[in-house]
Amino acid sequence: MYKFPKHSLKYKLDDEYMTPYYALNGLFEYVNIDKKTKIWEPFLGDGGSVEKIKKIGFSEVHAEDINFFECTAPDRDTVLITNPPFSIKKQVLEQIINVLKWPKFALLLPVCVLFTRYFHDIIDRRGDIEIDILVPYSRIQFLKNGKAPGKCSFDSCWIVSGIKLGETKKGYHFMPPWTTKEL
Repeated sequence: MYKFPKHSLKYKLDDEYMTPYYALNGLFEYVNIDKKTKIWEPFLGDGGSVEKIKKIGFSEVHAEDINFFECTAPDRDTVLITNPPFSIKKQVLEQIINVLKWPKFALLLPVCVLFTRYFHDIIDRRGDIEIDILVPYSRIQFLKNGKAPGKCSFDSCWIVSGIKLGETKKGYHFMPPWTTKEL
């Protein structure tokens, strides 16, 4: 479980919704990341995403049950892949893009983030960053206690930087249908 820093950020107590296997598998089928690449999952949650990333074939997954905003980041060759707590998405984006200046990442966030002033300001402050948006084939049903608690009321997308997308153009990418529906 992710430990929020006390007194430093406001957060919702019920902000732990996990990424289903099909969403991670869909990302890794679409992007071009060698299976020998180290992956950093800074928001451990229930640990399920680490298990899922390993099931996909990545053996080196760095994940610790510590405060993301105070942790020591792994080496910069590591690709950051995460579904952060949505209640602190603005602070997470700022930390990854402008504080850490992380070179390679994929963040699963609500689509509405793309249309916010803070998202554009964060990107503008960095200046030298190229962003790709991966739009999943269908709405992701996030998990609570290992199950989808109902129909998710919003669309999500992968905000990606520094990761090769194969022989595609840059910009918005509409991902193909899921090859698995496994939770």
